[in-house]
Amino acid sequence: MIKFPKHRLTEVQFSALGMLVKYILPDQIIRDRLRDDFNWSPDSGVSAEYHLLRRLERSGLIKSIAIAGKQRIYQLTEKGYSYWKETFDYYKYAYAYWEESRNIHRNSLELAKDESVRIRPIIKKRALTTEEFGKLLEKSAPHYRTLIEFAFVAKVRVYDLINARIEAINTEKGYLRLEDEAVTGRKIKNRKVILSEKSKKILDEAIAGRTKGLIFLNSRGTEWTITYVSSEFRKLRKRLGFPKGVSIGGRSAKAQAAAQEMAQAVAKAAMQGE
Repeated sequence: MIKFPKHRLTEVQFSALGMLVKYILPDQIIRDRLRDDFNWSPDSGVSAEYHLLRRLERSGLIKSIAIAGKQRIYQLTEKGYSYWKETFDYYKYAYAYWEESRNIHRNSLELAKDESVRIRPIIKKRALTTEEFGKLLEKSAPHYRTLIEFAFVAKVRVYDLINARIEAINTEKGYLRLEDEAVTGRKIKNRKVILSEKSKKILDEAIAGRTKGLIFLNSRGTEWTITYVSSEFRKLRKRLGFPKGVSIGGRSAKAQAAAQEMAQAVAKAAMQGE
């Protein structure tokens, strides 16, 4: 656990004492280093530099002897060293702690800078309901509809299907084998997708007679991207008035249960269409 030093030193005091840990230095060198190396530029100029050293000496942290003219030479006392070492150990430990958990700290600092983040309400993610899914299918463009419909019917993440290939379909055993890694960079654990009659029909529509390459293509005949899939969904979500928490990216237990309901809704809608 990080403990604050019992004896507080300002940054400039800590820097001045640190110069004297190994060396005995004249006051002019100490002042020059504070200005040049540490960029210390007090408003009162030389007066502040002089009073800084005098305060440290009165506190018993340093001692001096007079040399030529008005020059004095300073050295660290045992008390000064103990104060400096205590502060140094704190900074060293705090820096190591910062490095170890830098992501958490930096993210926290970024959040603290942004007032809008602090007052932003928490949005709970959830899967689409059966009704919402039906509306989404109705308003989706054909190529996008094929992608999301297969995802929900087969209970697969949409993003895991972007790089799914025709060559990975096993028609005899009735399954689709996904790639090792999704386009998001996430490792796909359950790579084998069992194909129902409905999902087979959707695949046939998506492949449209092709024998190799990606299964799902966009309206331009090129591959889907995460950005493209997400932006299409956001447009539809806004157009249909769905809450911001509605997502198509996950496959939680609730999403799987909702997907089963959606599959039934799709089948029912197809029968009514016939």
